[in-house]
Amino acid sequence: MKKLLILSFILFAGANLNAQNKAQNISKKATDTLVVDSTITLPPDTTVSDTLIDESYSIENNNDTSKVIFDDLSQTPPTMPSMKSISNGDYFEHFFNPVLIATSYQPKSKDSLGTFKGWGIEYNLAESFRDRMQSGPAYTRLYGKLSILQSSKKGISDLFSYSFGLEFSFESHPRRHFFIPYYGFELGGFIQKNFNRAGYFNPLLGLNLLYTKKVALSAAGGYYYPFSHFEELQGYYARLSLRIIFW
Repeated sequence: MKKLLILSFILFAGANLNAQNKAQNISKKATDTLVVDSTITLPPDTTVSDTLIDESYSIENNNDTSKVIFDDLSQTPPTMPSMKSISNGDYFEHFFNPVLIATSYQPKSKDSLGTFKGWGIEYNLAESFRDRMQSGPAYTRLYGKLSILQSSKKGISDLFSYSFGLEFSFESHPRRHFFIPYYGFELGGFIQKNFNRAGYFNPLLGLNLLYTKKVALSAAGGYYYPFSHFEELQGYYARLSLRIIFW
């Protein structure tokens, strides 16, 4: 009888000890938490402001029973100065502002017509600039142009030119305010006594020598493709423009 009681006590104690070990393992798994520094990858050249991000994330590790926790992102991770809201860089736009231009036009028949030079004015119907676009041109401009050009040859009447133009920068992320190349085109026409009227198409390549919100200095060149009198009127075109915003 004593042997039976002793054997029962040993089995009971062993079962109790096994249950305690399982409980300890479960508790250890529940409390075995690995806290790591959070790292968030932002787009290239992203600037940040002072708004804290209030988020929490958790990831289960399939290879282990521990849980990886990303919490309290308002604290500064080692890879960033601070976790803050994203800014998209410089952005500005203008509407209906004047631009002063100096132009030169050299037709193929310069021996009979001469080279035309003069002043004019452009009206920016819409202009915008964002130095960190995700895609597409950072700089765009839609404008109208009027100019009066005088010939270098005596006896040739002045030439009046009118056109509408569109320009785009080659770059999406210029990250600067100088030497920004662009391309575009103009559709317009000439009025002159010798050949009456002629429409033209003018593809352009240009360079914004200085481009800021208040001041822009630009140079461009192109080639006139007239819709009539093609042999006489086709020729090279050059333009220097200055924009100053006072408001």
